[in-house]
Amino acid sequence: MHIYQLKIRQLFLALLTFCFIFIPNSAWAIQKDIIILYTNDVHCGIEDNLGYTKLAQYKEDLQQDTPYIALVDAGDAIQGAPIGKLSTGEAIINIMNEIGYDFAIPGNHEFDYGMDRFLILNDKLSCGYYSSNLVNTITGKNLLPAYKIFQFDDKKNSFNRCYNA
Repeated sequence: MHIYQLKIRQLFLALLTFCFIFIPNSAWAIQKDIIILYTNDVHCGIEDNLGYTKLAQYKEDLQQDTPYIALVDAGDAIQGAPIGKLSTGEAIINIMNEIGYDFAIPGNHEFDYGMDRFLILNDKLSCGYYSSNLVNTITGKNLLPAYKIFQFDDKKNSFNRCYNA
């Protein structure tokens, strides 16, 4: 082997070692990570804890690094404060649509304004609600889709949920 080829190999190995040591692991994996942001039992607490404004900003900041983000709600969002009561839940649905929720399940408080109102709000929620066991007692059919499949590049993820009150 010529001295020239040996030097090129050494340089290549040094460069490769440098990359693995000094480039953080997150830089290699960032496009592969799937981030699931979720809210639960918000009860119209628009600015409680993190709040919807900061949640929206956090989601937007994360999207600058990766497109693989799902925002989900695990129920009990539309009741619990005057804004929910005065709008019978619609104000919170509008906020959820603005932020860009991808998946939501109903909690027991999603039914506080009655089944007819829940179904109207379901139609207004861009992502809709999902439940695998909320059944029309007359027809025996599911009222909502049971699951939603998300495609993140070559990975498929299924979100599903049973309703339990």
